[in-house]
Formats: sequence, C-alpha cells, structure tokens
Amino acid sequence: MINKETKDFIDRWFHKADTDSGNPINNAFDKFYAQFVIYNKLYVEAFNCLASSKPGKFIDSEASSKSVVDFLGADQLWNELVSQKDVKNAIDSIESILDQTRFYISLDITSGNHLPDKDVLLLRHLRSDVITDKATALLKIIYRVRCNLVHGRKQFVPDQLVILEPSNIILRKVIEILSGGLLVA
Repeated sequence: MINKETKDFIDRWFHKADTDSGNPINNAFDKFYAQFVIYNKLYVEAFNCLASSKPGKFIDSEASSKSVVDFLGADQLWNELVSQKDVKNAIDSIESILDQTRFYISLDITSGNHLPDKDVLLLRHLRSDVITDKATALLKIIYRVRCNLVHGRKQFVPDQLVILEPSNIILRKVIEILSGGLLVA
C-alpha cells in the first residue's frame, strides 16, 4: 500500500530525479540513482504484500524482478511497458546493447569481470515468447545496471548515456506502473 508518507517520498525523489544540473551525463546518473531509490522502496512494498499471503525470504535481486512481476502480473506489466512508444524503443535499445555486447550487464561482483553467459541468458529471456521471462529479464537488467553503477567503477563519460537513457525511461515507467498497483493493493 502507498500511504501519504510514501507518496511524499516518491514526489521528493522524482523532484531530485528531474532536477537539471546542466550536464547531460550528470543528469542521467542522478536520474537513475534517484529513480532507483523510489523503485527500491516500491519493490520492497510489493514483496511485503506478496509475503503476507506467501511468506518467503527477501532477496533484493529477486524482489526487484520476480516479486514485481508476480505482484503486477507479467502480462499487465509487459503490455503497459510496450504500449508506450518511448518505452518500447528503450526496451529495443537495451536488447540491441545486449545483442551487440556494447555494455557488459552481468559482472562478477568481486573481480568486475564480464559474465557473458549471464548476459546471453538475459538476452534470450528478453526475446522469449513467454511474457514472464521477458518482463523478469528486463527488470533484472535494470537491477544489474544499478549494481554496476553503485558497485562498479563507472565513469561519468558520454558512453554511459547509451545504457542510462533507455534504462531511465524504462525505470520511470516501471515505477509508475508499480506505484499504481500498490495504490489499489
């Protein structure tokens, strides 16, 4: 459920996400970080709603993907995402990035080495005919982009816009869909 306090929290962080620093690279990083703070709060809430009827262990990476898909329903989530042209284009962009290995999405947390088999699996699931696989893969990609930014050694360079811009578009829409779902939960 989203109460007034959570609504105010979301509004404050969206304001931070939408603040223009005058530098597109800084804006993209700041927008992603701020939006992920919102998303984190919402997927924890979705997990808690699910746990009230089906208790389970909280695992952040699973809560940010599978729990959101379970809470919203894969078909509803995916259909709402792809119904908006800019979001569909952003998803296509992420797919292309994975297909062309322009960015490494799956990295070993200790060494930072690319885990190509995991990226291939993400791409296969993103291209799957099974909507649950597609939606879950997309949310896992967003989560891994977050992990790479927070735990990695990403530099504030223009190349990062290639992954951050579509990720920001997708993340914003996912937040809108999830907050709407939590309003009626």
